[in-house]
Amino acid sequence: MKTMNNKTKAVEIVKCFFIPEYHVLLALYRHIESTVSGSVSVNAVEWAAFTRLLQAMVEAIPQAIIQSYFFFVDFMPKDTEFASSIPVASMCLSMFNAAFGYTFFVVYKYYDQMREYPPFWQCLLVALASLFILGGRTISVSLMGYAYMPWLAFLCLVIIYLLLFVSWTYRVWKRDGDPQKNIMIRAAYSIIETFAVTVSLKKMVLTSLCFMGLCVAYVIQNNNELVMWIMFCVPIVVQILGLILVLPCRYIYEQAYKVLVLSILPSKQVIDEDIEN
Repeated sequence: MKTMNNKTKAVEIVKCFFIPEYHVLLALYRHIESTVSGSVSVNAVEWAAFTRLLQAMVEAIPQAIIQSYFFFVDFMPKDTEFASSIPVASMCLSMFNAAFGYTFFVVYKYYDQMREYPPFWQCLLVALASLFILGGRTISVSLMGYAYMPWLAFLCLVIIYLLLFVSWTYRVWKRDGDPQKNIMIRAAYSIIETFAVTVSLKKMVLTSLCFMGLCVAYVIQNNNELVMWIMFCVPIVVQILGLILVLPCRYIYEQAYKVLVLSILPSKQVIDEDIEN
C-alpha cells in the first residue's frame, strides 16, 4: 500500500469491502501465471505458502463449518428452497478459499523441495482432492452439530485432532525421541491432517472414516425425509472421491510434507515407511 498513490489505495479499499473474494481470485490468477512462467521469488513463495495455509486453517475452515451449521439450522427444518443461493454460495466460497490456501501451500512447498512445479494436471488434482476432503469433513462436523449439539460436534472434532496428535507423539516416543521436543510442529501438522491430506494413506483413510462416523450419527437422528438421506450421502461420497484423487499425486504431498515430517522424526526412513503405508 505504501507504494500506491491515493487513487489506487481508494480503489483497493473499495475492492476489499465490496468484493471480498477479489484478492483470492487475484492470488489464484497470479498462482497460475507464476506456474506457467516460472518467474517467482523463492522467499516470497515460502512466506505466501505459509500465510495462505494459516489463513485456511484458522479462518476459512472454521468459517465454513459455522456457515454450513447455520445453513442446516435455518433451512433444513423449513419449507424453503434447499439450494438457496446466498448460503450455498457463502459456504462454497469459504470452502474454495480454504482449499485454495492449502493447495497453494502444497504446490509451493513441493517447488521448494524440487525447484520445479508439478504438472498442471497434478496441481488440479491436488486442488480438487483438497476441496472434496476438506468440504466433506466440514459438512460432516456441521451435520453432527445440527443433529445433536454444537458442543458435541466440537468435542468430536477435538477428539479426532487429539488422536492424530497422540499418534505422532507415540511415534516420537517409539523411536526413543523426546516427546517434549517439537510439540508445536506436531500440533500444527495434526491440524493439517485433521482437515486435509496425510502422507500416510492408512492414516488418511482412518481419519476419513472418523468423519464419516459423524454422518452416521446424524442419519440415526434424522432419517425420515429424502433430503436428510441426501445430506448423509453427500459428505461421504465427496470424501471418497477426494481419497481417490489423492492416489495419482501422492508424490506431491510426500515432497511438500517432507520438511514437516523430518522436523518431527529426523530420519529418512520415516518418509519411506509412510509411502509404504
